Amino acid sequence: MSDSADAVEPSPQPPEARPEPARATPGKPEFRRYVWQRRWFQTLLAALVIFLVLSYVVPGVLGMLYAVRSVLVPVLIGLALAYIVNPALRFVELKMRIGRLAGTISLMLLALVMVMVIMVTAVPTMYQQGGELLKTIQEAYPRYVDKLLARIDQKEAGESEQRPDVVVVQVKPEVAANDTEAEIDGTTQAAEIDAEADAVSPEAAEEDASIVDKFINPDRNRRLLELSVERLKGLDGSVIAGWAMQSLDIGVGLVGSAVSFTSYIALSAVVIVFCFFFFSWKFDAILKWFEPFIPRSHQAETIDMLKKMDLAVSSFVRGRLIQSLVMMVILIVGWWIADVPYWFLLGVVTGLMNLVPFLPAVGWILALILAVITTLANGGDFTVALILWPSVVYFAAQSLDGWVVEPLVQGQATNLDPLTVMLVVLVGGTLAGLLGMLLAIPLAACVKILSREMLLPRLRKVAAEA
Repeated sequence: MSDSADAVEPSPQPPEARPEPARATPGKPEFRRYVWQRRWFQTLLAALVIFLVLSYVVPGVLGMLYAVRSVLVPVLIGLALAYIVNPALRFVELKMRIGRLAGTISLMLLALVMVMVIMVTAVPTMYQQGGELLKTIQEAYPRYVDKLLARIDQKEAGESEQRPDVVVVQVKPEVAANDTEAEIDGTTQAAEIDAEADAVSPEAAEEDASIVDKFINPDRNRRLLELSVERLKGLDGSVIAGWAMQSLDIGVGLVGSAVSFTSYIALSAVVIVFCFFFFSWKFDAILKWFEPFIPRSHQAETIDMLKKMDLAVSSFVRGRLIQSLVMMVILIVGWWIADVPYWFLLGVVTGLMNLVPFLPAVGWILALILAVITTLANGGDFTVALILWPSVVYFAAQSLDGWVVEPLVQGQATNLDPLTVMLVVLVGGTLAGLLGMLLAIPLAACVKILSREMLLPRLRKVAAEA
């Protein structure tokens, strides 16, 4: 007890004094951080890394993907179809309490029924009108070539009747009267000197002759026209389908030596169906599989940005599909009423072209050309109605699509102005053809969201700290 009373509690120690940071000497820069810790250096390094990746890594990856495009395209088509129908499957799963697997199988059976209905109803009409169109062209084009050949023969006959150019030496009357031989020789020499001055060098004459032979040589033009007629006579549906697949540039030629064109199409259809089934069944599971790879510090921000991209892309894709279907129906009915030849075929093709903005104008121009050619080939006369009524139907469909259908089904999903859309479509078509035109707007929408949500805020922050 006494020991505890005698014990003296230790007095609290004063806090250790922290050394004051060294003050910078006036007139000298302060270096508290290493250079790689500074914002400007990190920004410069990031820009350098991005440049190197875009210059060396991306071209190699794109080249590898392009080399395997014949296999990759069916897989991507199956993935795109699964992405399009994913909201419907999710609705069936949540609202109707039907499992994902059962919903996928039911959807595939429904799609099979729709394809069979289209094969029975629409395909025969398209095949018939396509055959009639090809037959009309094969009959009308040779007649047009015969007229051109007749004009070429007429031109050759007129040129053969012309006298060849000669050098005319004009002798003065007083010289002829005096009959002075020396003066006549002098006049002749003067005329020859003038002719040499006006003459063209042999090299220039040969070059001019080659240009003339290239463009206006009757024999060459006749051979080209006759060859085009022979090629047109041998044209059939398989050749046109081959041209279409080559224009899509999906690598049919890479497998052409191993299997036939028909076998490639059948194999691609099987791959598309299998990939569609797998991706539709496991779509949500695949998305969840990628979540752990997103850093936790940026997970919420990244997922929110991906959801915005998904909303923009899905709204655009589904909206364009509905717009294409509506445009197709309007053009088929309207051009049938306007008595446009091959109305069903042209309506289907132009409706599919509506998947790409501004591309349906090609179908409209094609409808006008075929209307005029068919009428003239059948012995009819050209009238304004041949151009007026197809144009009225087309612009009415475009107005309905732009003012009614698009705001309802798509709205401002991509938030891209018309000029940007046109430029993006042109760039996509230049880089990757028709597939590039289809993917250009969704990619541009994703790039805009990425720059708005991530790049621009960081650039503003760097600019504010600089």
